[in-house]
Amino acid sequence: MLRSQVPAQTSLERHSKMPSQSTESVMNRFVEFINTGNEDLAREVISPDAVFHAPSHPEPLRGPDGYMEVLGMIRSAFPDVQWTLELEGDGHRRRHRGRAVHHAGNPRR
Repeated sequence: MLRSQVPAQTSLERHSKMPSQSTESVMNRFVEFINTGNEDLAREVISPDAVFHAPSHPEPLRGPDGYMEVLGMIRSAFPDVQWTLELEGDGHRRRHRGRAVHHAGNPRR
């Protein structure tokens, strides 16, 4: 299982303090990033201080480049994966839902 830890201030917290971008806007940019793998968006929405623990790596992955590696691992098994952002209840709770077909080692299927 992938776990993430972000010491200090996250990109989301930095953006949420900016009046021009709402938290929802930043979260939508994050979903756009994970659906496209766009490296420029990664640098916009993933803190350089973010730490990601993946069972495939003995050492944590870090920052936008680390998350790009995580996405690469996910897409190698689920090349058609797409995530959506769902707001729950009062809009302060969010959930990412992913949909994909596992191609059992054959991503061209």
